[in-house]
Amino acid sequence: ERDGGYRTWKKDRWPDGPQGWLDACAEHGLLPGLWFPANTAFELDPPAAWGRSLASDGWGLSCFEGGFLEGFVEVLEHWYAQGIRVFKFDFADFGAATEPTRLKMLPSEIRSRNVTAYRQALAGFRARCPEAILLAYNGFEEAEFMTWTDRPVRRVIDPKWLEVFDTIYCGDPRPADVPLPDFWRTLDVYADHMVRFLHEGGLPLDRIDDCASMFGVAGTCYRRGSAGWRASLLLSLARGGRVHMTLGNLELLSEDDARFFAQAQDLFRGVPRICQPAGWNGVYGWEREHTTILVNPSLSRITCKLPRAGLSLGFLDGWGDLADQSIDLGPGAVALLTNRPGLKLEAPANDRLPPNLEEVEADWSVEGRSARATFVAPGGDLHFLFEQRDAKGLAVRTPIPDAGANWLGIEVAADGRPITVDRQDDRPIWSGMSWAYGVVRRLPRGSQVEVRMRSVDTSVATILPAVRKG
Repeated sequence: ERDGGYRTWKKDRWPDGPQGWLDACAEHGLLPGLWFPANTAFELDPPAAWGRSLASDGWGLSCFEGGFLEGFVEVLEHWYAQGIRVFKFDFADFGAATEPTRLKMLPSEIRSRNVTAYRQALAGFRARCPEAILLAYNGFEEAEFMTWTDRPVRRVIDPKWLEVFDTIYCGDPRPADVPLPDFWRTLDVYADHMVRFLHEGGLPLDRIDDCASMFGVAGTCYRRGSAGWRASLLLSLARGGRVHMTLGNLELLSEDDARFFAQAQDLFRGVPRICQPAGWNGVYGWEREHTTILVNPSLSRITCKLPRAGLSLGFLDGWGDLADQSIDLGPGAVALLTNRPGLKLEAPANDRLPPNLEEVEADWSVEGRSARATFVAPGGDLHFLFEQRDAKGLAVRTPIPDAGANWLGIEVAADGRPITVDRQDDRPIWSGMSWAYGVVRRLPRGSQVEVRMRSVDTSVATILPAVRKG
């Protein structure tokens, strides 16, 4: 309840309170967890003692003034005593200060005081409650990094947070700045990049929560249902977080899906390693003692050598061909290689990922945020795409608030007649898209094709259009 100080549950949803759920978790050996805003008034009317910590914007709660932090830790200990063992902290605001303090202290001093107080408070909580598992989510970074995947690696999170947190997450799934024919695969590439970004910025791989195994009906995961969940799960497990998170509507999984899930969990033991040796032409992956999973994040077929001998193909999503000591991977393909004999994890056929995509020559005319071209169709499926860039050549993300509004437009006509374009990205995308992708199926050879592309985003300086044959 908003006015319950994190102690009272919503009576319309929990008329008898949480005790029945807590007892059932204990009976079945499950460790229950709770999600908390770290120090913000999200869905909360702060108790009177916490009000003296509230910033003038009514959002952040100072950790070194008033009664918030002491009362908050008492809440955590209260639920620990009730059997809660996993604590997730989100929406931190370490710039929060009361108005008098804000007027007399530098922003850097305020952040430093908040961070020190919060870290000390959690250290004390862990000492008194040693079975607690603590997860850090949004707000613990010191610079924005989750929005793009084409910026240089830099340090954005202080590794000292790992003194109190078991893991730190790297961002909710969103499309990478890499166009691929399967929209769901770009979410996988995003998580791969973000884990590597934080790792190269100083965090151990096993302390990064990729938050990437997410499926269901909510807008956070773009209402994907269970589309492409198997490859996403394997990649998420392969990245090696100490705490592995699977979020969403688990009731969408069948009994066969559950067996796949169990087999996948059993595969990834030991310390993960990033697998990207020289000469792999852009293919990368994650490696363990017995298992390697590879990703081709490009629009072209790539051949690469195997990392070691004795590997067989245990899973394939997309097009792939294993021969001798090399493997061919089609655009967006994911392949799991293992030396465990007889292992075969089934993947549904993915007709969105062709064996190759060859560029089609077209007479392009590009003017700022729009482009057009004409060409003669080579026959078969045609893939139309464009990428958005700012004046510096960096990716520009455009939020897509609703489906069907053509925020990133692709219009195709053949022999003067409009043609339906299959758009997997035609959905609300809260995190934005820096590219658009559409497919026209089985266009007859020799058709005279006209294509128009445009972006409504005024921050875009130019777009980079392309047509490929699949």
